[in-house]
Parts: sequence; C-alpha cells; structure tokens
Amino acid sequence: MYIRDRVEHLIVSLFCQRVIRALFRYVENGEIESPLKDALSALQNVHNGEIPRNIFNTYKQIRVLEDAWSPEERDMVAQAIMRLLSGAAYEQDVRLLVDKFNILGNRARGCFELGVG
Repeated sequence: MYIRDRVEHLIVSLFCQRVIRALFRYVENGEIESPLKDALSALQNVHNGEIPRNIFNTYKQIRVLEDAWSPEERDMVAQAIMRLLSGAAYEQDVRLLVDKFNILGNRARGCFELGVG
C-alpha cells in the first residue's frame, strides 16, 4: 500500500503540471486544452460529493487537494476556470490558476517525496 499511496500523490503532481502547461498554451495562442476542462469537471465533482473519473478519484488525491486548498479556494479556482473556458478570463485569473495549481502540485510532490499524507 505504501507505494500505491505515493503514486496517488505523484499523479496529482503530474496533473497539476499538465494544467499549468495548458495555461501557458492558452496565454500563447488562446487554445483551451483538455487538462483545464478535466480540472473543472473534477473540482465540480468533488464539490458535489461525487467521485471524479479523471483526477481526485481516490482518498489520497482528495486529501492532498483538501490540504492544499480550502473550500473557498477550490470554488475560486473553479470560477476562474469557468471564466477562462467561456472566454471571459482576465490576466489575474490565469495568474491565480498557475499559482494555485503550483501550490497543489508542490504539496502533492512533497507528500510523494516524504511518503506522507
């Protein structure tokens, strides 16, 4: 179980990197990529008490999300992604998303490296 728990953290960290890469591509060419849609879908599922299919679908993954972001921060991130997907995003939305996914990814990576969480 120890290895599996650590892998769950690594999955979250890698997902955060994919989201951040997608945000940079959005800034460069306005292209919306699937990691952004996946992140929004997963956050909405977690908010509704449902188990997402793509990420945050295990106890360890949800736990690292809850440790990294408060419920208010999760709502703020979801709102920023919705604005981005609708074409109404502001520069501060992109900055917020990069910052929040960096924090979450670092938290998950730290749990992976230390074998905690």
